[in-house]
Amino acid sequence: MGMRSPADSGNRGLRRGLFHLATALVLNACVLSTGVLGEEPPARVEVTLLPEVTVRGPQIRLGDLGVLRGDPTLAARAREVIVGQAPLPGRERVVELSYIHIRMRQSRLNPEHVDFLAPDRIVVRRAGRTVSPEEQIRAAEAAVRRVCNPRDGEKGIVEPLSTPLPLTVPEGELQLIADPGEGNAHAASVVAVRLRALVDGTLAATASVTVRVRRLSPVWVATRALSYGTLLAEGDARVEQRDVAGIAQPLAPNAEIVGLRVRRMLSAGSVLTASCVEATPDVHRGDTITVSLRAGAIRVRVPAKALEEGAAGGEIRVVNLTGGREYRVRVTGPGTAEAILGPGE
Repeated sequence: MGMRSPADSGNRGLRRGLFHLATALVLNACVLSTGVLGEEPPARVEVTLLPEVTVRGPQIRLGDLGVLRGDPTLAARAREVIVGQAPLPGRERVVELSYIHIRMRQSRLNPEHVDFLAPDRIVVRRAGRTVSPEEQIRAAEAAVRRVCNPRDGEKGIVEPLSTPLPLTVPEGELQLIADPGEGNAHAASVVAVRLRALVDGTLAATASVTVRVRRLSPVWVATRALSYGTLLAEGDARVEQRDVAGIAQPLAPNAEIVGLRVRRMLSAGSVLTASCVEATPDVHRGDTITVSLRAGAIRVRVPAKALEEGAAGGEIRVVNLTGGREYRVRVTGPGTAEAILGPGE
């Protein structure tokens, strides 16, 4: 057997080292491609996003922006990633692809396991519907008419004083609620009706519609200027159709007005009301009247001086002419009254 030279031994060692190095590189490549020998490759998802989308809810999810394919579990998680808040109904906003990557990491999803086929910027619009000014006005008018029940012979007219702006609300079941305020609608001629737009039972928007309420009714109207204390006679007033919205207790055509006394100055054309006229007093201040006192079956009549004026049924103060005692009486007719006795009197 021949002797090996040192060069042959060195070449053999070099070849052995190169073999081990190649084996290590192959094993390392297998580990990098599969993670660990024998394990499945990581789940992946392909996400195709559209350049423009419309959403309906208050939040934008990744699943709203396009189509996700691939591993079912990973795709289901990725679809629920909240990308951001949706714009107001009828408005739009831009979502950057880079921000979607950030939101995925915040949701503990690795974007490197997702193949994106998407533009850099996505325009997101919020679906909505418009409540027109006409719809708002109809709701306000209907609410006012429900509250203002016309009296016999009365005609109610509701007129909008301004045109409200359109309302944009989310899509869903719309309910428009109008509140004129029961007291306002009855007493005022101009009413601000509050509107609430509910979508699927949730408040979506508010508005206000101002309307004029006209209640045409036949009433007594002064035909001439009437001064304080005037006793109404035939011809001092006549029945006319007038707007009585905002007028408290106008006198109806069946009211007996002849002989009533005017309590304050009235101009021609003024509507007569219960507060501006009164019955003619049966007793005047300073009159000497006869006061009846009843004690069991005994009735006594005594003279007294009226300290106030009053009509039948009203109470006034009087003073006894013989004893000077002051007390209250109830007027029973012209020049007569009945004493009002307290307990033990």
